[in-house]
Amino acid sequence: MYEKIKSRIKLLSYPLMSVVASSLLFSIMKTISRDKIPTEQFMLIRLLISSLFFIPMFLKVKSIKTKINKLHFLRAIVLFSSMIMTYEGYRNIPFVTSSALGMTEPIFIFIFSWAFFRNKISYQKVLGILFGYIGVLVTLYPFDLSINTFYSVILLLANVLSAISMILMKKSHNKDAPEVVLFYSYFYLTMFSIIWNLHGLFFRDDFILMDFVYLYENIWRVVSVCSLAAVNTYAIIWSIKKLDPISYSSVQYLKVVFSVIIGWVFLGESLVLNQILGSLIIAISASIMY
Repeated sequence: MYEKIKSRIKLLSYPLMSVVASSLLFSIMKTISRDKIPTEQFMLIRLLISSLFFIPMFLKVKSIKTKINKLHFLRAIVLFSSMIMTYEGYRNIPFVTSSALGMTEPIFIFIFSWAFFRNKISYQKVLGILFGYIGVLVTLYPFDLSINTFYSVILLLANVLSAISMILMKKSHNKDAPEVVLFYSYFYLTMFSIIWNLHGLFFRDDFILMDFVYLYENIWRVVSVCSLAAVNTYAIIWSIKKLDPISYSSVQYLKVVFSVIIGWVFLGESLVLNQILGSLIIAISASIMY
């Protein structure tokens, strides 16, 4: 019994690491002005700084050669598009609404996982996914989808693309080591981001260069986001290696629970009944899945 519990905790360590890192990441990111640091430049800064954390790992890899370069390239395009939409969505939608929409990703992963792999999906997993999202809605109630309808749709599309990216990542793991998958992710994403910024600089009249004074004054926030992004990326890569996409995604519902706890413990926010009830429902859904 003890060994079984220990094995499950070890298996869930990376998904839980992703939950904590991404929750903190988006909480801090919402405090960074979109007008002072435009999304395309913020993404480039995030990729460049977070990639520095992985240089020692890349140097230890014997070979980064791959036979599935097209798959890495395709996944990077999908993921890059998802990242743009996610940043725009979270920076333009109130926290409660964006959190509710953001938690639709496990549902899309559930659908695409079945479509791509044709795996048999147990009623236990179906119940866990649906029960978990009910818990999310209960925790975050009330929320208003009429606010920024355009960005609400953008965030939903981001989750669709993110789900497809997870499926493609799982396919990549069948051929390449996690370190190689991580290398090509950063390589292509950084290239796309550089091209996006250069295109804006030379071909867009509405391109605005970031406020460097503001960047300096808020450097700790920016570095914190980049550091958490590195942790989150690392955790996702190794999670998908060890787990199937559905099992990984179901743990992501715990982001909501973690956000409630952070708000209560560190921000002095009061707990209300629906948050406690919703958190319990999410915890039950996680136990159903595992």
